[in-house]
Amino acid sequence: AFPSLITLIQTAITIPVSSTTCERTFSKMKMIKTTLRNTMSDDRLSDLTLLAVERDIDINFGQVMDDFSEIHKSSRIMLK
Repeated sequence: AFPSLITLIQTAITIPVSSTTCERTFSKMKMIKTTLRNTMSDDRLSDLTLLAVERDIDINFGQVMDDFSEIHKSSRIMLK
């Protein structure tokens, strides 16, 4: 009945409530991309920034190995 209103609502719910994550990411990127590293490729910069931003995530390596071994049962690599 109100297509413009539906579009407005769909757009509004995609806007982040806070920009802290974005600001934190750019802050980390500034620390990574120094004058000495200015010739770094975009892929490498992206990868290093991702590692710096997400390093606080606690990874259960045992669970990762279990999941990998379940997915690749026919593989020659034995993780256990």
